[in-house]
Amino acid sequence: KHVSIPESVTSIGEYAFSDCDRLAEVVIPNSVSTIEQGAFDWCWSLKSICLPNGLTSISESMFEHSRIKSIDIPNSVETIGASAFSGCDSLASVTMPNTITAIGNYAFYGCGELRKLIIPNGITHIGHMVFARCGISTINIPNSVVCIESGAFADNFWTSRIFVPMTVKQMGYGAFANCGFIGRQWVKKPTTIEYAGTKQQWAQIQRE
Repeated sequence: KHVSIPESVTSIGEYAFSDCDRLAEVVIPNSVSTIEQGAFDWCWSLKSICLPNGLTSISESMFEHSRIKSIDIPNSVETIGASAFSGCDSLASVTMPNTITAIGNYAFYGCGELRKLIIPNGITHIGHMVFARCGISTINIPNSVVCIESGAFADNFWTSRIFVPMTVKQMGYGAFANCGFIGRQWVKKPTTIEYAGTKQQWAQIQRE
């Protein structure tokens, strides 16, 4: 149930602990700089993990369908891969540093317990379905973002407010579809979208 990786290790390979359904806690030393694709995916019992300070990326599907409840991403990380936390339905807290410049498609898809989110200021594109089917109450898009892709925040049923900066020039189909809405009913009240620019600038945003 508990694994402590020795300090002599510098890399954790693809799917190294995949499907270890009794693994509950992992201690990773700072000597580890690379954790490859799917290393901890489908670890149903994994609730706690501390990432090393030298890690530069969260790889594709690294924690997909695990049961981690919170994650603090170190300042050394620059990218989060596709589906990295997809299906982590117990994930309630994520801390992302401003060093992160790219987040892959479906990275946080289906994180239904995720209520609060601060998107790093270095992000320019919010990819397809990245935060779809989460529980985010307020969505604040940082001023660095120029593109929000299709379904990026779709089905965030608990969302009551969305803020979009005037830096956004492109928005995909259904980027905020069904936010605050289940079936034919509003969860609390209609979701408010606040845009920093003018009505004319809003109309000029490229839709895809």
